[in-house]
Amino acid sequence: MNRNLVPLFLITIAGYRALTAGAQDGWGSFDRLVVTQKFLDAVYPSLEHREGLLLLRAVEFHTATGQGNVVDFVPCDPGSGYVTYPNLGPGQEPPPHCGDGRFLSTSSDFLSMDVTFGKKYPMWVFGAGGSFVHAKSELVNKQIAAHPEWNDHQRLDALRLANPRFGPYNKAEFLRAVPVDAIFKFTGCRLQLDSAEFHAYRQEGEAHLARGTVEWRIPGRRRFERTDEEDSCVARFEPFDAKLIYIGRF
Repeated sequence: MNRNLVPLFLITIAGYRALTAGAQDGWGSFDRLVVTQKFLDAVYPSLEHREGLLLLRAVEFHTATGQGNVVDFVPCDPGSGYVTYPNLGPGQEPPPHCGDGRFLSTSSDFLSMDVTFGKKYPMWVFGAGGSFVHAKSELVNKQIAAHPEWNDHQRLDALRLANPRFGPYNKAEFLRAVPVDAIFKFTGCRLQLDSAEFHAYRQEGEAHLARGTVEWRIPGRRRFERTDEEDSCVARFEPFDAKLIYIGRF
């Protein structure tokens, strides 16, 4: 994401759990960073033991709609700056220290999230990017983008060779891995698991830059922010670790 971002809030994460105590679950008023942190805990269990910075930025800050928020998770060492790291393997670099100030002007290559906060439910729209969610799919996506002549079978065959855990023939296992309750709690989107579909496609972008995508999609329903009427929503997941990459409008 190439944007000029202005940091609004900055908080150091030293083990997520210490900061979530006392956060509201009734979704009246809430702290945006804390509720994002709780959402990440719920949908990405593998982040639980990561340490670093959670940053809330805004390109255009809309207090009424909650749009224009970018939340970055930047892995770094929040400790006192020991010069030795005995657990590093050969050729591995020690993590940067959280206090060196380099994280304030760019979005995170590891995990960067576009978030629209809501009122009835806090996470109205959530989209995740970065190596945390896309690293394992990246090679297949690039292969699909480079082959406009491929049909559906050839695109799925490229994915099969990459050995995903939750490919199109592992639907039952994939559905067991979906954090259905957490998604409903934070977003209000009640997923319809029996309608889950796998997609592998190629799409032309701007300046003829093609993009390949492999993902699961699960449609759902949720109530509007200010009425009791319902609208469609959708959740999308990558097929290697079933990590959520988008939840929001269909």
